[in-house]
Amino acid sequence: MDFIAAYDIGVNKPEVSNDVLIVWQEMVDSLSIFANVPASLVMHVLADKIEVARTSTPQKNPYEIGASEHLGCGLYCETVMNTKNFLHVPNSLKDEYWKDNPDIALGMISYYGLPLLWPDKTVYGTICILDSKDLEVSENIKQIMSLYRQAIENDLKILEQTKELIEANKRNANSKLRVSSKVLETTAEGVIITDAQLKILSVNNGFTRTTGYSEDDVVGKSPNILASHLQDKAFYKEMWNSINTTGKWQGEIWNKHKSGRVYPELLNISKINDENGNLEYYAGIFSDLTLQEDNKQRLYELAYFDELTSLPNRSSLTKDMTDQEEAYIALLNIRGFTHINDVFGFEAGNFVLKELASRFKTDVLQRSLSIYRVGSDEIVILNNRMTSKAEFVNYISSLTKQIENEVFHYPEEEVDISITMYAGICFDTDRRLEKADMALHQAQREHKDYVVYSKDEDTKSIQEKNIEIINKIKYALQNDNIVAYYQPIVGLNSQREKYEALVRLKDNNEILSPFAFLEIAKKTKFYHQITYRVITKTFELFKDRKESFSINLTAEDILNHEVVSFIKTELLNFPNPQRVIFEIVESEDIYNILEIEEFILDIKKMGAKIAIDDFGTGYSNFSYMMKIEPDYIKIDGSMIKNIDKDDNSRKIVKTIVSFANELNIKTIAEFVHSKEIFEICKELGVDEFQGYYFSEPLSKL
Repeated sequence: MDFIAAYDIGVNKPEVSNDVLIVWQEMVDSLSIFANVPASLVMHVLADKIEVARTSTPQKNPYEIGASEHLGCGLYCETVMNTKNFLHVPNSLKDEYWKDNPDIALGMISYYGLPLLWPDKTVYGTICILDSKDLEVSENIKQIMSLYRQAIENDLKILEQTKELIEANKRNANSKLRVSSKVLETTAEGVIITDAQLKILSVNNGFTRTTGYSEDDVVGKSPNILASHLQDKAFYKEMWNSINTTGKWQGEIWNKHKSGRVYPELLNISKINDENGNLEYYAGIFSDLTLQEDNKQRLYELAYFDELTSLPNRSSLTKDMTDQEEAYIALLNIRGFTHINDVFGFEAGNFVLKELASRFKTDVLQRSLSIYRVGSDEIVILNNRMTSKAEFVNYISSLTKQIENEVFHYPEEEVDISITMYAGICFDTDRRLEKADMALHQAQREHKDYVVYSKDEDTKSIQEKNIEIINKIKYALQNDNIVAYYQPIVGLNSQREKYEALVRLKDNNEILSPFAFLEIAKKTKFYHQITYRVITKTFELFKDRKESFSINLTAEDILNHEVVSFIKTELLNFPNPQRVIFEIVESEDIYNILEIEEFILDIKKMGAKIAIDDFGTGYSNFSYMMKIEPDYIKIDGSMIKNIDKDDNSRKIVKTIVSFANELNIKTIAEFVHSKEIFEICKELGVDEFQGYYFSEPLSKL
């Protein structure tokens, strides 16, 4: 097969110099770090094979410089060259088309690549990244690779034009300097010709555009007129050594414009000999790299800084943690950040993030610490100076408390937004970010301001604790120690109208709340037995009473056919199903699973009522509420408990109440713990109320 024609491979092209290859090496090394992949390559296609011209140096990279594969073997790069377009293969193991790709044998199952073309649009090769796992390519990485592609193709252009210039001189023996005026004047790059004594003989229009000097300004003078004096003697000694020994040199150099402005340029110098092999001229071709340098700075910012807050990003954190192996870290997260976006819009959320970053940054840097944004609403503080663990913990604790007492005045809505934060802290030297994240989730579960990672809370210990809890659940089921407590729900007049059944576990003389055991139970066969016990005891208690009552159900309950059948049997045998309310905990599942929708409709047909619990936790799907038409919406307690201080929460609750009123859905406020909050909720139009202000959960009625 004629691969040159099939892939439009460039032929009779100049060789890429070592100076250029060094620059390309820097590109692939940085690209592998930016993209967080093991392999980043520049590939060069020849007549019958494709070889690795440059390869990144991180570990787990199976590609070596000079390694090659014959064409026609099914490489990702062949498709890129054939189409002269980008290619993204997220996972070749999931795509039958790529099953025979040779890269799979090297463990590289995903790919993103761009073509590299000579100025005449023939193919040089590709620039690409490969990974051993699914590959998602962000817009930032695509932009970085596009800029690197432009830089490489600019290098190829300079090489090609230098080759054309030298060949044109050899062909045109009758010309003044045996230099093709066509080559000189059609190229956008600057061209300068000197004699053997380095006196300028000719320049082109590109020279004038780049340097500001006309031909009359420089003819007869030395190229030193352009010197910026930013390079030392050793630089020029090495440059002239290359020219004298190899006949050429290519590299980056800083020169000075006629105006006095210094600028970077890519310069290629070649010796031109006469028919007898004696030196006659020097030819230089150069291009202004100012834009490329600006792009480099932009690439650096994209790679190492968060665009919204201007804080260093996750890549920067990874680099700094590698350099500072003993540094402590704290991972901080904003509680309920999605509420700000839901109510005020993403611009408000971005405003809070920028303002938070600004406030933190000033304080953190004054203490010689480092701060990073590593996720949507996640901040990392790195202790890059020696300080005690206690001092670091106290500082992180003070930050979380400080932010609770501050407000973010959003001018677009003329509203004050309050936030709270929690943190995970790690003092270990390995897996620091992962462990800080574990501590963060523990702080979230336990409603603490911060948690310090402890090996006691790590996997082995957690497994032991889980086994202990499972044994307690098993014992409780065997000894009828799964019980229900009942918390009153009151109306506008504070009179008790209904009760919510809340599961508890009796452990000797201690009563455990569901936070201590229910999530573990969900991972065992005992979970549905707990559901049965609560339903049975609650139905039995209320069959001879007049009040309504509610029982909590999760998606796990509703997706179990035996549980659903049990619920329907209990309803059929209950004297007044209209007094029964099933509270379904709001989660992403209830909006995406058809069986849950069918359950809701069936239960309503049987006369029972439906309440959506914890509404406003981040999943709030108003259109789904219109579809299933629940009888109640229970507003999440996290928004009620601080409604007297948080304009954000107040606006969310007002929106939910207004929406519910439009659909004739009653609203219930949870976590009402004071008279002030009760009055605010009434003022906003909430229908019913629940919380310790009225009563704690009761073991008996």
